[in-house]
Amino acid sequence: MKSLKYRLKKHEVTITNTDWNKYDDRLMKAVERGEVDKVAAVLSKKGIIPTKLDVEGRSAFHLAATRGHLDCLNLILGHNVDVTATDAT
Repeated sequence: MKSLKYRLKKHEVTITNTDWNKYDDRLMKAVERGEVDKVAAVLSKKGIIPTKLDVEGRSAFHLAATRGHLDCLNLILGHNVDVTATDAT
């Protein structure tokens, strides 16, 4: 059985969107701080894509994972996120 890391590296999927908005910014800040309630509130907004990349090539999905904010990550995973998405890091 191939490892998860191998399977994720195999896919080169990136969602980029130049229409960064205040909700994307709020999601990134909430994830950065590990504020689970705020992450949940922002994710309830229509059209939020947790794998959308900011100008630095980071996504809220990857930020939650790298910071170890597991509660935030679980919320994001429950938002039908593409687990094969990559960021710039």
